[in-house]
Amino acid sequence: MQPAIAARLLGRQVSARIAPVYGAAQLLRALPAPPKTRAGLRMRPSGSDRSGKTMTDPRLFQLDKFEEESYFTPKTWGFWRGVIMYFFIFSLVGHWMEIPYCALMDALFGIVEPDYAAFVDPLHVPYWVYGAGTVVLTLVLLPLKISIVRRCKTLWGAALGFLVAAVAIAAVLETVIGLIINQPDAFGEYPYWDNSQLAGNILGQGWIVNDIGLGLVSLFYVWVVFPFCQKIFLSISPKAANRFFFIVLAVVALACVSWYVPQVFAALGLQGGVVLS
Repeated sequence: MQPAIAARLLGRQVSARIAPVYGAAQLLRALPAPPKTRAGLRMRPSGSDRSGKTMTDPRLFQLDKFEEESYFTPKTWGFWRGVIMYFFIFSLVGHWMEIPYCALMDALFGIVEPDYAAFVDPLHVPYWVYGAGTVVLTLVLLPLKISIVRRCKTLWGAALGFLVAAVAIAAVLETVIGLIINQPDAFGEYPYWDNSQLAGNILGQGWIVNDIGLGLVSLFYVWVVFPFCQKIFLSISPKAANRFFFIVLAVVALACVSWYVPQVFAALGLQGGVVLS
């Protein structure tokens, strides 16, 4: 065979072998680059969550085991934005939730006075203890939930284990705090609450009914509210999430001004800035 013909045949064989490889390389080069990561969270496309679900996808409103283990990311602004925002939101929502709870407890056990603060305070009055409670739940019980989820085979088993732990923690805290600040006076009157005559009381301070209620609320917040809200905020742009954050701060600030300023004026004997005679 002549050298020129042999060279052409060899070139064709090499081209036939290289062409598929070159085509695959061109295809890979045309694919979009994988999303970058930041502080342990995979960045998602705008308008979708980390799994790529868009806001119109019904799966966005579902939480799987992976997501129940996620969202505790204290090195990110998104995490602390949520902690701050939920503190203010649930300072108001906690007030609203206490009204039906107290009404139920009064209907079942007759233990709530008609002039109890939750019944008479305006709805825009924040109850800061509930906001502080959400911070504790996020920083303490959220990591506990993640640990339980990773050890259990099913989410139902993990949720039951978490509920038992949350009720136990609530019982211990209510009892210990009560023994410290809620001791009866010489006439047997308790300064803040009196569970001593209720069935199921713990050392006259804690009450298992309250503790079960607190455990259920903790379960709902840590397993549903916090991860779901964080998932939603990850599905929108950071600018939109920050805008909503500042709107929440403004609304709560307005509620505080409308409640606390008149209280200060009343305490100082003022009305509209004029000293009352």
